[in-house]
Amino acid sequence: MTGKTIPVVDFSDFENRFATIAEQVLDACKNIGFFHIVNYETPSLSQVDRAFELSKNYFALSTDEKLACKQDTAKGKIEGYLGLYAQRLDPKIQKKGDYKESFDMETLTEGRNIEHFPKLFQENRKDLEGFSKGMHATALQVLELLAFALKLPPNEKTGANDWLSSTHQYETNGSTSVLRLLRYPSRKQGDEGEECDHKKNVILAGQHTDYIIITLLFQTAPGLQVRVSEDEWITVPVLKNSILANMGGMAEFFTNGLLKSAMHRVIDIPEQRNGKDRYSIGYFVYPEPDTEITHMPSPLIPSKRPDFKEIPKDTVIATSAEYLEYRYRRSFLEKQSTHPEVDYDYI
Repeated sequence: MTGKTIPVVDFSDFENRFATIAEQVLDACKNIGFFHIVNYETPSLSQVDRAFELSKNYFALSTDEKLACKQDTAKGKIEGYLGLYAQRLDPKIQKKGDYKESFDMETLTEGRNIEHFPKLFQENRKDLEGFSKGMHATALQVLELLAFALKLPPNEKTGANDWLSSTHQYETNGSTSVLRLLRYPSRKQGDEGEECDHKKNVILAGQHTDYIIITLLFQTAPGLQVRVSEDEWITVPVLKNSILANMGGMAEFFTNGLLKSAMHRVIDIPEQRNGKDRYSIGYFVYPEPDTEITHMPSPLIPSKRPDFKEIPKDTVIATSAEYLEYRYRRSFLEKQSTHPEVDYDYI
């Protein structure tokens, strides 16, 4: 047993405690890659509640209504609905796929046309946009904290710690985020289609790492687990009024392995969800497409890039777009070679 836990980082009195918070965030990102954020500014509690309300209302729609805006990543359509078993994140264990359904939407920038979205989301665009902007603002704070802790050059004109955040702005020509609504339906032990690991844990979403820089998450019930050693997983507790943050693979690649992108999964813990569906909302943030993700000018970054499982050493990748494209393509080829009917995860 490693004895590792998910750190809790307090964002209160943010400006006055900036340096202390920055060191705590960097320490968490270096050691486990996950941390809870408490006393954050945005989104507001009412915005979080409203986002979950809209999510539950959406997933209560008929299957036909949800399929009217279906995701098709093989054709480059990364927004929309995916139903039960549509993704298979861990082919070694999963034969059928993830027991979840989801809806993804890219950055809701001003004036963006979302007529292809379900009517529910079109009519409540302001609520979704407000929630997304709140999540994005907190993500930018994390990036500013990391820029300071990594001793990256401040902005020459303003002195701001925006070396990272300046390439992740909400209002840009290209999307820099994906908002994902998720539902894990309640199930009974022994239900048909149940898939387990060697310890008989029921897998709802297979083990994986995220592709992007940072993920922020809200969840209604336990089930998310983080791998802390080769055969040890710890369950992430659900802390009231907190945001769970984790580093993605792009952050690990960009820092030559200094920041950790931890393997994680979702298992079923029936006794802790009291027979209810499990809902979560993820917000995935990545840089603008032409952002260079090599040669970060930090004295803390290792000089040599390790051989990542997802990306071999000899792979040439210069920008965020090239990184995402490589991981999309590799994931697609690996999973489509055995199950061409199954979609693949892209963040």
